[in-house]
Amino acid sequence: MSEQSSPQTAALPQPGSLMNGYEFMFILDPTLDDGASLAVVERVESIVKGQGGEIVSLKPWERRRLAYPIGGHHEGLYILCYFDAPPDSIRGIESRVQLAEGVLRFIVLRTDKETRERDQAADLRRREERAVRAAAAAAEAAAKAAEEATEEARAGEADGAGQAPPPGGSTRAEGSTKADGPTKTEASTQAEGATPNEEETS
Repeated sequence: MSEQSSPQTAALPQPGSLMNGYEFMFILDPTLDDGASLAVVERVESIVKGQGGEIVSLKPWERRRLAYPIGGHHEGLYILCYFDAPPDSIRGIESRVQLAEGVLRFIVLRTDKETRERDQAADLRRREERAVRAAAAAAEAAAKAAEEATEEARAGEADGAGQAPPPGGSTRAEGSTKADGPTKTEASTQAEGATPNEEETS
């Protein structure tokens, strides 16, 4: 009696044999939170590796407005991936990514090493330019805020220097003078006026 053979899955292509380079752009549902987005990216990465592919780079690209609504969404989070894989594995990758929940659209394009490196360098330049512009805008905003604060401080000092003394200031000074006692002239007058009375009394 012959031994019954167990079902066997199709043998996967061996990594490194007849590998081509591919650019893989896929768009995630923008309503996913960070944890859910990461889970979808990891799922796509496992699909590529499971079909004999090797991930070269995988990173979020940017959030962009879609050319037309997809599933009611007007924006999407673009993920850019470069990988190497055997040519006959691409159909399996595409069919599985098509079923991955959270992926709105995707496209896989054949690319050579030179094109990939050029695209990666261009992407790096774009990111650096955006970072420079953001830093310049932040520095300009900080300088403007500092200038406005300085002007406000100067205006406050000018207002304080131009204020008149309080109305009660001179009254308090006069009251203080009277409280110190009679002046020399008043004392002398009082002394002269007291002399006749004393003589009459005597």
